[in-house]
Amino acid sequence: MANGGASPRGYHYFNEFQQCPRRWYIHHILRLVPVKEKSSLIFGKVWHYFIEQYLQTDDLTASSVAAMKELQVYWNQGAYSDEDDYKKHLEWLKSGIPAWVNSYHEMETAFGMGARLSILSVEDIGQFSLADGTIFTGRTDGIGTFTDGRNLVLEHKHTGYSADKTLQSLDLEDQLSGYLLIAKAAHPELDHIDGVLVDITLFKGAIPKTAWSIITRSHDELVDFQLSLIGLSTDLRDRTAAVLEGGNPFLYFPRNGAWCGMFGCPYELICRSRLEQKDLSTLDGFTVEEEESDALSEEA
Repeated sequence: MANGGASPRGYHYFNEFQQCPRRWYIHHILRLVPVKEKSSLIFGKVWHYFIEQYLQTDDLTASSVAAMKELQVYWNQGAYSDEDDYKKHLEWLKSGIPAWVNSYHEMETAFGMGARLSILSVEDIGQFSLADGTIFTGRTDGIGTFTDGRNLVLEHKHTGYSADKTLQSLDLEDQLSGYLLIAKAAHPELDHIDGVLVDITLFKGAIPKTAWSIITRSHDELVDFQLSLIGLSTDLRDRTAAVLEGGNPFLYFPRNGAWCGMFGCPYELICRSRLEQKDLSTLDGFTVEEEESDALSEEA
């Protein structure tokens, strides 16, 4: 099945803490996760899978068939709770795939001055160490290069809301800063990486539309991002140590009610409970993940 999703100690790990400390505590200390993914996340994986297959093979028919089969696998395994969602996503693939490929070639004309984009890699996994020893991990959608020598990280997104708003958010958020640093660590053979080539497909209306943009970061912005990560990792390490020594989780990991009110949360019905006093294995709809390595600790 399609890979993808957050890496163990990457942008989403730290961003989850910034969004809501209580959610981070339930997810990473209690290791409680929903049994079923949101259907939007499933579609995101399949959409990424199609793009990866197409960029690797340049075969539209084979890539389309592979994506349709991948979606069918999720359905057969019971990953979808709602058949209407599955049917909607199937239609999104049928209409979105040819629209994305057309927009890809239009992008080459606009951004590559008529030259085709060469794909150097698809889905890179890497890590880098911060000054305090914290290891930051990440997964990018790959690297492409134009014939004028520009090396760009690839980032594929989809939305049902607004492509323009999603682009604005990406430009303001730190996610792409992390991707640039991961790409530099994963590709030491490249002298420079010049930005992130973002495609955002809007699934709204009869025909999906894809917007493209190249987003860059200055040297100072990348330094500031790393300093912010050190501050976050220090804060997380201190709070986690306090709880493990018997401190009250409600004190060290308060909930952000405004966030769950705006965006929803898989833990919204249980986060006010004294979960540390319960048998987590009995909670309906959740499972306890295996413990992951402590990447917040300093390197040996």
